[in-house]
Amino acid sequence: MIDQLTTALRSYRLRFGTEADLQADIDTLLTAEGIDFVREYRLSAKDRIDFLVARIGIECKTSGSMGAIAQQLLRYAASNEIDALVLVTRRRYDLPETLNGKLLRVVWIGGNGL
Repeated sequence: MIDQLTTALRSYRLRFGTEADLQADIDTLLTAEGIDFVREYRLSAKDRIDFLVARIGIECKTSGSMGAIAQQLLRYAASNEIDALVLVTRRRYDLPETLNGKLLRVVWIGGNGL
């Protein structure tokens, strides 16, 4: 499922001017692909991931430091409700392939968005 998601995300032209634009486009993409998802899924009292597809979390970032994003993703990866994570971002981040033993994929959209 994670390969299907990353392929779909990489094949669409996604706007990345704001996180709201990016999230709206991903919502449209997932709907068009017939992929069931929950938007703004609450993982804990303080953590809410942008999308949950099966047990895969999708987080959108248009800005932010690598350290802050990594800390956020680590918190998400600590959740028992997440098996894998996909970060969709317009910036290149050097992140590991796993966090807390959970697969992490980064989809860089800096070259294909508006």
